[in-house]
Amino acid sequence: MANDVDVKSIMSISSKSEGSTAPITRTKLKNAPLHERCAIPDMVKIKELFQAAYRNKMLPNEFRNLLRTLLNVEYDDDEFKILFLKINTSREGEIDWDELVSHLLLGYFLNDPENERASLQLPIMGLPTVMRSQHRHPISRICFCPDVAKDRSTNNLTGNYITASRDGMINWWSLDMTLLRTAFSSSPHLKVRTTWVTDMVCMPDVNIIVTSSTERDLRFYDCTAKTFTLKIVITSWEFMICTMYYHFHQDISEKCTLICGDVGGNVRVLQFSPVDRGPFRNQAGRALVQLRHIDLQRRPQLLAEMKLIELRGVHSEWVRQVSYYASLHCIVSCATCPDSLLMCDLAGSKTHNMFHLDKGIQCFAFDEEAHVLVTGGPDCSVRVWNPFVPSKASAALHGHHAGIVALVLQNRASIVYSLSRDRVIKVWDVQGQNCVQTYIDIPAQVGERTPISCVYNDATRELILAAVKIAVLVLDEQINPHHTDGFTHSRAVARILYNPLFKVIITCGMDSIIINWDPLTG
Repeated sequence: MANDVDVKSIMSISSKSEGSTAPITRTKLKNAPLHERCAIPDMVKIKELFQAAYRNKMLPNEFRNLLRTLLNVEYDDDEFKILFLKINTSREGEIDWDELVSHLLLGYFLNDPENERASLQLPIMGLPTVMRSQHRHPISRICFCPDVAKDRSTNNLTGNYITASRDGMINWWSLDMTLLRTAFSSSPHLKVRTTWVTDMVCMPDVNIIVTSSTERDLRFYDCTAKTFTLKIVITSWEFMICTMYYHFHQDISEKCTLICGDVGGNVRVLQFSPVDRGPFRNQAGRALVQLRHIDLQRRPQLLAEMKLIELRGVHSEWVRQVSYYASLHCIVSCATCPDSLLMCDLAGSKTHNMFHLDKGIQCFAFDEEAHVLVTGGPDCSVRVWNPFVPSKASAALHGHHAGIVALVLQNRASIVYSLSRDRVIKVWDVQGQNCVQTYIDIPAQVGERTPISCVYNDATRELILAAVKIAVLVLDEQINPHHTDGFTHSRAVARILYNPLFKVIITCGMDSIIINWDPLTG
């Protein structure tokens, strides 16, 4: 149950909003916004009524009678159904005090003039740019490899995109998606049949690319000076590794972390020191290091620079995605099973949260500054969580008709983009808990029945989708201050016309905006 802190927080927010300090004696109103009819004394009485209710919850008729008698407000049947659904985010048919407080806080927030936001255009404009993948097989992974400066800082405006297909073909692309070079990841032990690459990740601070395959191995390739040399092979993993994530710190004294999830529901973590490139340094007489997974467990001296940490059986299904929550020093993994998402401190002492959903979680994204976790899965719903409260989602956003496979967050997780298996992108306003846009213009030629991989560059705001072909989509394009002052076009002007009747100049821009100008005043 919520405590008195909730009432105090509502008091502080509602004091900014007009209408929130209305007197207790009111004239009867119809369909009035609930947050405009609730004063602080009303909140105290409503909380007492919830505490006295059966299981501290109210059914629709009970809550409607409360609004009539206490707040003197009446709702039409349809309006009340909508109001009740907005409050009842758990969809259990009854509401509790926490859900009501969340609804009122949202109303006060939207009423606050400081938080008003003007929507000038849809977040996704126009059709995506589609190009050939230059691969013979569908792309299994696309990632972005930023350039790393001497102080180990990165800039997403410099670097390369890298794509890997199932046959082990790896392509490097420039930021404008021009093909730069090609290499192949193949198993040194296979002489006849070819490999099948399941995932790839780049380690930009040590110039290494890692691939995993159906041969249950990890291959580490040195990419210094545009080479592609196999440095380390770790074979005979207990299960095939299907997803990976790499994290490195700007502080060179901190260990780098490679997180691997496998089809057995296990999470393996490889840690090493990046000083002098750690285990990947060039040494005379040491061309290729080959060892087995069991050697890392029982004879770590064979590769002393690399430490193996294993979290066994954390999921009952194969791991779909892994990541690293740097501010909490936690690894995060998800699977499509009831033990859906694990957030675990590597030391095993501070944080160990398990998020449970019946159908599991396919993908997730989080904002470390706002501490917001967003998940999507086979149940077609996008859920927003407080990462410190795994028992219940803060909000559930419904509208997709197929399972969700990828998520992108913008503006401190206030905007969420969700991609589903049927190639539909929905844009969600988290504060309003509503869908801003449904984008259905991803062409089928990208890959209608092929699993899709995507990467988002927050510097260029480009979402790149890769399967049979590659599609580049701009999400909520921002005005470039170097190109415009905000009062004219943000992209190139395509056409200029003059209307002699009204004496105005008309310009059409590549930003899909038409502007009428007064030539005398500008």
